Amino acid sequence: MAELDRLERDARARRARGHAHLSRLRQRGRVTRDGAPLRLPRRLRWLALAGAALLGSCAVPAWIALGGGGAVDAISVRGAKHLTPRQVAEATGIPRGARLADVKTEAVVQALETHDWIAHARALRWPDGRVLVEVVEREPLAALAVGPRRFALDASGAVFTELRAGEESELPLLRAEKAPEPGAADPVRAEAARLAGRLPELGLSAPDEVRVAAPGDPEGVSLRLPGLAGVVVLGTEALETRVRDLARLLEQRPDEASAAARIDLRFADQAVLRSATTREGSREASLRGGGATRTTRSAG
Repeated sequence: MAELDRLERDARARRARGHAHLSRLRQRGRVTRDGAPLRLPRRLRWLALAGAALLGSCAVPAWIALGGGGAVDAISVRGAKHLTPRQVAEATGIPRGARLADVKTEAVVQALETHDWIAHARALRWPDGRVLVEVVEREPLAALAVGPRRFALDASGAVFTELRAGEESELPLLRAEKAPEPGAADPVRAEAARLAGRLPELGLSAPDEVRVAAPGDPEGVSLRLPGLAGVVVLGTEALETRVRDLARLLEQRPDEASAAARIDLRFADQAVLRSATTREGSREASLRGGGATRTTRSAG
């Protein structure tokens, strides 16, 4: 918002010059004759005051209020990356042919901040007929896939807009069964999105799929990784720690881990592996240190 800040600094400087000029005029008006003060005629004093005011911070608003500038000549946009300048200009709500004097910057800001992509905005009218607009857009952390639809997630894990085809191509992709409520933050989704981009740093391949269960589901986040036949269940807590546990498991027991249909890392200090032939109620292989089989309780 550098340009708006510069304009505000210029306005403050004009205000200071206006006050200084007014002070000088007042001093000059107090001439003396035989030691008695003599003021300027009232009409001249009013003209001097009006001129000083126009030089101050009210110069631009006063000029606009008097009808200067006529119609809005252009809407200048700064800060837009995902949106085009045209989209931002349309989101201002300023109608075509509007008079500059009728544009209320507070209303423009309010209109802009209701747009899905815009987090903050500022607006300023300028005597050359422009309305200057600067926006701070929301930054998508990941894309959430629900069937064929794609939604943008912010840093809180909240969905803030639906993406068009191709817009999610550069974002980590999460999957879910049901579209979440717009604006509802979810720290598990947020952590899963950050983790998806960091798996190579933690010694693993970039995931083929990151799935986030519905709120309240203890499975939480699960992964499908290249080279693994099955799904890796991380749960809802300490996801990065559990990914590090997976890296150690793949290093120590690569054949068993690669062939498992399911690797559950929600248990303290161990991984529970289920083979493709395992049936409900049958014994599962639990690897802890030497790989002893034992009954376990999920840590979430």
